[in-house]
Formats: sequence, structure tokens, C-alpha cells
Amino acid sequence: NLVTIGGTFISVGGYVRNRLAKLNSDGSVNTTFSPSSAPNSVVNTVLPVGTQTYAGGTFTSPRNRGAVYDENGNLTLGFTQGGMNDEVRAMALDNFGKVMVGGYFTWADCCTHYKIIRVDTASGSAETSFDSGYISGTGTSVESISVQSDGKVLIGGNFSDVQGIYRHNIARLLPDRPVRVDTYLDMENGTDGTVLTADIAAGATHGNVGTWSTVPAGALTQLFVSTAQEVALRNPVSVGITTYADAGSTRSFKMHNTVDHQYVKYTFASAPSKVSVGMAIKLSPAGAHWGTTYEYYDLFAMEGGSDYLVLSHQEHNSSLPGTPPMAWRAHTATETSGSAEYFIPIEDHWYWVTMLWDRPARLGTIQVYDTTGNWCLVATMDAVLTDQACSFVAIGRYDNHTSSHIDADYYNDDLLIDTTNALFPLLP
Repeated sequence: NLVTIGGTFISVGGYVRNRLAKLNSDGSVNTTFSPSSAPNSVVNTVLPVGTQTYAGGTFTSPRNRGAVYDENGNLTLGFTQGGMNDEVRAMALDNFGKVMVGGYFTWADCCTHYKIIRVDTASGSAETSFDSGYISGTGTSVESISVQSDGKVLIGGNFSDVQGIYRHNIARLLPDRPVRVDTYLDMENGTDGTVLTADIAAGATHGNVGTWSTVPAGALTQLFVSTAQEVALRNPVSVGITTYADAGSTRSFKMHNTVDHQYVKYTFASAPSKVSVGMAIKLSPAGAHWGTTYEYYDLFAMEGGSDYLVLSHQEHNSSLPGTPPMAWRAHTATETSGSAEYFIPIEDHWYWVTMLWDRPARLGTIQVYDTTGNWCLVATMDAVLTDQACSFVAIGRYDNHTSSHIDADYYNDDLLIDTTNALFPLLP
């Protein structure tokens, strides 16, 4: 078994080897592999594929930032249509036997490609059918690539946005054509540096005595209405010493806000340090639709002092197809600007949202589940809380931006609030 190495060296074990070499299993230099057209600058990454060896780096000769050699070190087809216009940092083999290449480049083999390409090993050229879309951020690069068994491509590096979706240095690409970023993957907090390796009133449940109210008082008169918009609890769920087994007939209500700062609110008599909540939510296609005059429309929130966790609905974004995205936001110790993470919901479809407020652990979490089938987790966010207990739970237009927003229905059902055990995720 041979070991391929690349770097800045010009000799290995007394043999001239300019930045690329192979070692035998005992660590000695393999004399068969002797590149005659060696890279003229740093080799950052190497990848053996069958009898060929792929190399990537900062070099501009014999090819621009990428080259392919046979078992003897002879240059073969590969990157002959121009190579890359900037540094290559990572390579990986995908499930189709093709080579994924990542780096700083914005152009490869005569075409625009942002930071990642897929190379057809037969032709040695970048495939135009693989298009990751725009990957942006200061000093943007893909530094690490890993391909899952299902074909999805994990990328890590130094970036903040993939296809118009916030992704902090780590993201997952789906194998669709054109390639889409996976909006169901939890990447809200990302990393702190570049990745180098890869009816309510009668039916609401709560754990202690609190107060229901509307903001402003007397607003939202359509809240506690009986509707056919119900979702039955999948299984009985225990909150404290009480077990609820809903048949889908008592706890649903409709929201239809058209102005700011109108919501229903449950205020805790004594602010708990740890509380979990769960509720079913469905967005209706009825009305004038979503997100017309402001970026976010709040649906479900928890607040304590200056901290909050919010599930919102974002206005239409031209870079995101179909239904406007769900956005879960936080204003906490690590999310001081109220940053958001997204996934694309299906309208007229029930989701289950569960949140955890854990002051002792300084943890705030939001999870969203699809209520069909096996209730799979489709989105999640974590944030670091400051030292504050949870004051209240809110459903509706929670923020006050003094401007009108939407004219569309959404339905809520089976609200659960657990202050006894704060089980999480709080799932039926």
C-alpha cells in the first residue's frame, strides 16, 4: 500500500520530489512514481483514485491549481481547460467515483463555479451539471469535503452564505441537479472559526398557575375559535403528573394578524429556570399570503429578560423557491443580532414545534418535526442563553415594528407547557 504526500518539500529521502511523492508501506520513497512535470508551488491536498493521483494547491504549472498523474508520475488528462483561478484546498471522492474539489476559486475549466466543483474522472474536466450556487463571505473558501453514504455532500470552510441561506462555515449540499443546499440541517450556530477538517383557554396545558392574556388587551378576538383545523396527538404525552391523550377536537385555534405586536401570551406566575413547550402549527394558503412588508412574522416565542427564542415566517426571498421559509431566531448571549436559520415549509401541512429554555445549562433550543409518517426532525437551532429565567410564552406577532405585515391564516393546536420536568423534545 502506497501513501501519497504533498506539501512544500523539494526532496524526500534523498530523492528529488518537488512537492509531490509516494511512500512505500515501510516509509521508503517509491521510485516508480516520479513526477516529471511536478507542481511549481504548494500542494495542499492529494487524492489517489485508482491508478491516478489528483493534486491540488496554489501551483500554476503544470496546470492551474489542479493536476492529475498516472502511476508513474506522468501528467494525464485533467484540468486541461484552464484549471482553477484560485487556490485548491480540499478533494474527496463521491459515490459516483467522481472527484469533488474545493477551495477559494470562483472559476474552473472556463466556467463560473463558486468554491466547489465535481470532476468527471473520465474526461478530467469540471462537470457543468454540478452547480453549488453562490457561496459567499469574507475570505470565502471550502476547506473540507465529506460525502455521505446517501450522496449528500458536507462542506466546511470559511463562508457565511450558501445559495442565499445563512450557513456559518459548514453546510450540506443535496445531490439534486442543480445542487441545492440542505435547509433541514442545523447550521445556525455554525462554528467560531474556519472549518479545516471536515381552545387554548380550556385545552392548554401548563405545569403551574399562570395568566393568559392578549396583547394589546382585547385584541385578536378570533383566537379561541372552534375550527376543523385539528391535528390529533400522535401518542399520549405526560406533562407533570397529567397525561394528555387528545383526539384532535379541543385545542386548536386560528391566528389572523394583520398588524404588529398582537399576540396571545401565557405569563408564568413564577418565572421557571427550565421549561419546555410544544405545539402543532400549520400555515394556511388563505388570505393575502405571507411576508409582504417586513422580513419576519413571528409565530411562536419564549422570552426571559433580554433573551428570546422565536419561530418566525420570513417574507418571500427570490433566492429561495416556493413557500417562504420558516425562520427560527434568537437574541441571546451568542445571537445578539437576532440571527436567523431557515427551512422551507409546506403550506397547509402540520408541523410540531418544541422549544427548550434551560437556564442552568444556558441552553435555548428549537426543533421542528414533520407530523406525517414517523415524525422526522426537519429543523433545529441551538443558542447560548444568558442567566435569565423564562417569563412567558407568546403565540402571534410578538415583535413590535409599528408596520403592517400579513393577511393570512395560520392554525395552532395542542399547546403543551411543561415546567415540572421540562422534558425535551416535548413530543407526543
